[in-house]
Amino acid sequence: MLGMSERRSLFMSHVPREPERAFGFARSGSGDDDRRAELRRLRLCRVARGIASAAFGVPEAEIQKPNRSVAASCEARHIAMYLARVIFEVPYAVIGQEFGRDRTSVSHAIRRIEDRRDDRSFEEKLSGLERLAENCLSLTAGEEDET
Repeated sequence: MLGMSERRSLFMSHVPREPERAFGFARSGSGDDDRRAELRRLRLCRVARGIASAAFGVPEAEIQKPNRSVAASCEARHIAMYLARVIFEVPYAVIGQEFGRDRTSVSHAIRRIEDRRDDRSFEEKLSGLERLAENCLSLTAGEEDET
Protein backbone atom coordinates (compact mmCIF):
# COMPACT_ATOMS: atom_id res chain seq x y z
CA MET A 1 0.00 0.00 0.00
CA LEU A 2 1.32 3.46 -0.85
CA GLY A 3 1.88 5.99 1.92
CA MET A 4 0.49 9.53 1.80
CA SER A 5 3.71 11.01 0.37
CA GLU A 6 3.80 8.40 -2.40
CA ARG A 7 0.13 9.05 -3.20
CA ARG A 8 0.76 12.77 -3.40
CA SER A 9 3.81 12.20 -5.63
CA LEU A 10 1.78 9.90 -7.89
CA PHE A 11 -0.96 12.50 -8.18
CA MET A 12 1.37 15.48 -8.62
CA SER A 13 3.36 13.71 -11.34
CA HIS A 14 0.22 13.97 -13.51
CA VAL A 15 -0.53 17.62 -12.78
CA PRO A 16 0.95 20.28 -15.07
CA ARG A 17 2.57 23.07 -13.05
CA GLU A 18 0.51 25.80 -14.70
CA PRO A 19 -2.07 24.08 -16.93
CA GLU A 20 -3.80 27.28 -18.00
CA ARG A 21 -0.56 28.82 -19.21
CA ALA A 22 0.66 25.52 -20.69
CA PHE A 23 -2.46 25.30 -22.86
CA GLY A 24 -2.69 29.04 -23.58
CA PHE A 25 -5.74 29.81 -21.43
CA ALA A 26 -6.24 33.10 -19.64
CA ARG A 27 -7.44 33.08 -16.03
CA SER A 28 -10.61 35.17 -16.27
CA GLY A 29 -14.09 34.77 -17.78
CA SER A 30 -16.72 32.04 -17.70
CA GLY A 31 -15.30 30.29 -20.78
CA ASP A 32 -12.07 29.90 -18.87
CA ASP A 33 -13.94 28.25 -16.01
CA ASP A 34 -15.25 25.67 -18.48
CA ARG A 35 -11.74 25.10 -19.82
CA ARG A 36 -10.34 24.71 -16.32
CA ALA A 37 -13.07 22.18 -15.49
CA GLU A 38 -12.24 20.28 -18.68
CA LEU A 39 -8.53 20.32 -17.83
CA ARG A 40 -9.32 19.01 -14.36
CA ARG A 41 -11.37 16.14 -15.80
CA LEU A 42 -8.55 15.21 -18.16
CA ARG A 43 -6.05 15.44 -15.30
CA LEU A 44 -8.20 13.11 -13.18
CA CYS A 45 -8.28 10.61 -16.07
CA ARG A 46 -4.49 10.74 -16.12
CA VAL A 47 -4.37 10.17 -12.37
CA ALA A 48 -6.67 7.14 -12.77
CA ARG A 49 -4.38 5.85 -15.52
CA GLY A 50 -1.35 6.37 -13.25
CA ILE A 51 -2.97 4.45 -10.41
CA ALA A 52 -3.86 1.53 -12.69
CA SER A 53 -0.40 1.59 -14.25
CA ALA A 54 1.30 1.38 -10.85
CA ALA A 55 -1.10 -1.29 -9.57
CA PHE A 56 -0.69 -3.62 -12.55
CA GLY A 57 2.90 -2.83 -13.52
CA VAL A 58 1.81 -1.78 -16.98
CA PRO A 59 3.38 1.33 -18.57
CA GLU A 60 0.92 4.18 -19.04
CA ALA A 61 1.76 4.28 -22.74
CA GLU A 62 0.56 0.68 -23.01
CA ILE A 63 -2.74 1.56 -21.33
CA GLN A 64 -3.15 4.47 -23.74
CA LYS A 65 -2.60 2.44 -26.93
CA PRO A 66 -5.56 2.66 -29.32
CA ASN A 67 -5.47 -1.02 -30.34
CA ARG A 68 -6.47 -4.13 -28.45
CA SER A 69 -3.59 -5.30 -26.35
CA VAL A 70 -2.52 -7.99 -23.91
CA ALA A 71 -4.84 -8.87 -21.05
CA ALA A 72 -2.89 -7.00 -18.34
CA SER A 73 -2.99 -3.76 -20.35
CA CYS A 74 -6.68 -4.22 -21.06
CA GLU A 75 -7.49 -4.87 -17.39
CA ALA A 76 -5.44 -1.86 -16.29
CA ARG A 77 -7.22 0.34 -18.85
CA HIS A 78 -10.63 -0.89 -17.69
CA ILE A 79 -9.71 -0.22 -14.05
CA ALA A 80 -8.48 3.27 -14.96
CA MET A 81 -11.72 4.03 -16.80
CA TYR A 82 -13.72 2.66 -13.87
CA LEU A 83 -11.87 4.87 -11.36
CA ALA A 84 -12.23 7.92 -13.61
CA ARG A 85 -15.98 7.41 -13.81
CA VAL A 86 -16.94 6.04 -10.39
CA ILE A 87 -14.53 7.89 -8.09
CA PHE A 88 -13.69 11.02 -10.09
CA GLU A 89 -17.13 11.31 -11.76
CA VAL A 90 -15.67 12.15 -15.15
CA PRO A 91 -18.26 11.97 -17.99
CA TYR A 92 -18.08 8.96 -20.31
CA ALA A 93 -17.27 11.13 -23.34
CA VAL A 94 -14.28 12.76 -21.61
CA ILE A 95 -12.95 9.38 -20.47
CA GLY A 96 -13.33 8.10 -24.02
CA GLN A 97 -11.46 11.12 -25.36
CA GLU A 98 -8.60 10.65 -22.91
CA PHE A 99 -8.30 6.89 -23.51
CA GLY A 100 -8.89 6.97 -27.26
CA ARG A 101 -12.16 5.04 -27.02
CA ASP A 102 -15.78 5.90 -27.69
CA ARG A 103 -18.36 6.40 -24.96
CA THR A 104 -19.91 2.96 -25.43
CA SER A 105 -16.52 1.25 -25.03
CA VAL A 106 -16.02 3.12 -21.77
CA SER A 107 -19.45 2.02 -20.57
CA HIS A 108 -18.66 -1.59 -21.50
CA ALA A 109 -15.32 -1.49 -19.63
CA ILE A 110 -16.98 -0.15 -16.49
CA ARG A 111 -19.70 -2.82 -16.62
CA ARG A 112 -17.03 -5.53 -16.94
CA ILE A 113 -15.26 -4.25 -13.83
CA GLU A 114 -18.52 -4.06 -11.88
CA ASP A 115 -19.37 -7.63 -12.93
CA ARG A 116 -16.04 -8.90 -11.57
CA ARG A 117 -16.67 -7.52 -8.08
CA ASP A 118 -18.19 -10.87 -7.05
CA ASP A 119 -14.65 -12.30 -7.03
CA ARG A 120 -13.38 -11.66 -3.49
CA SER A 121 -9.70 -11.14 -4.36
CA PHE A 122 -10.60 -8.79 -7.21
CA GLU A 123 -12.97 -6.89 -4.92
CA GLU A 124 -10.22 -6.43 -2.31
CA LYS A 125 -7.77 -5.11 -4.89
CA LEU A 126 -10.35 -2.82 -6.45
CA SER A 127 -11.41 -1.48 -3.04
CA GLY A 128 -7.79 -0.60 -2.30
CA LEU A 129 -7.48 1.22 -5.62
CA GLU A 130 -10.73 3.06 -4.95
CA ARG A 131 -9.40 4.24 -1.58
CA LEU A 132 -6.18 5.40 -3.24
CA ALA A 133 -8.18 7.29 -5.89
CA GLU A 134 -10.35 8.89 -3.19
CA ASN A 135 -7.20 10.03 -1.38
CA CYS A 136 -5.88 11.53 -4.61
CA LEU A 137 -9.21 13.27 -5.10
CA SER A 138 -9.06 14.73 -1.60
CA LEU A 139 -5.70 16.30 -2.53
CA THR A 140 -7.53 18.35 -5.18
CA ALA A 141 -10.40 19.45 -2.91
CA GLY A 142 -9.65 23.19 -2.98
CA GLU A 143 -8.17 23.23 -6.47
CA GLU A 144 -11.04 25.13 -8.09
CA ASP A 145 -10.80 27.92 -5.51
CA GLU A 146 -7.07 28.43 -6.09
CA THR A 147 -7.42 29.47 -9.74
